Amino acid sequence: MMDKQIKVPAEVHKDIKVLASKEGREMREVVTTAFEFYKKHRNSIKDDKQ
Repeated sequence: MMDKQIKVPAEVHKDIKVLASKEGREMREVVTTAFEFYKKHRNSIKDDKQ
C-alpha cells in the first residue's frame, strides 16, 4: 500500500514531530497509533462531547 500525504496545520505537524522524536518513533507510527485509538474509542469520545 502506498502512503498518501495529508495536510495538517503547521502546529499539529510540529506537535507530532516533537512527540515522535521524544518517543524515538516515526511520525507515521504516532499518527497510526492515535488513529487506531480514536477508532476504538470514538463512541465514548462522542458521548463526552454531548
